[in-house]
Amino acid sequence: MIFSLKKQLILKGYTGHVSRFLQYSNKNLEYVTGNDVESYMFMLLNGQQNSHSYVNQSLSAIKFLFKYILNKDDLLYELSRPKKENKLPEVLNNEEILAVFSKVRNYKHKAILYLVYSSGLRVGEVVRLKVEDIDR
Repeated sequence: MIFSLKKQLILKGYTGHVSRFLQYSNKNLEYVTGNDVESYMFMLLNGQQNSHSYVNQSLSAIKFLFKYILNKDDLLYELSRPKKENKLPEVLNNEEILAVFSKVRNYKHKAILYLVYSSGLRVGEVVRLKVEDIDR
């Protein structure tokens, strides 16, 4: 049941990507070229400011269409994918940190926040933190 739901979501996503591409190209599938797909990818990345993963999924959907449905595997062979983005996390400045700490009234919660902030723990590390892990 879960597998079929996953297949449905992938199918819905792929058909959406393909239909948006066909609207953009405004051509019959027989006349679509690799340059059309490349300009569409460029428009998605730079014109609409979509994420690299979104553009990669769109390219995968279009490649799937050409390879398995239209049997034109060679048309999009040389198209390169955008590289994965390296996003830096957002960091709070000193005033924002002090504002968060000043809002907390419960001493136990405040102690937990100070511990997490001062030790630089990640969310997964905080969730698995045990009393035995703290060296008093």
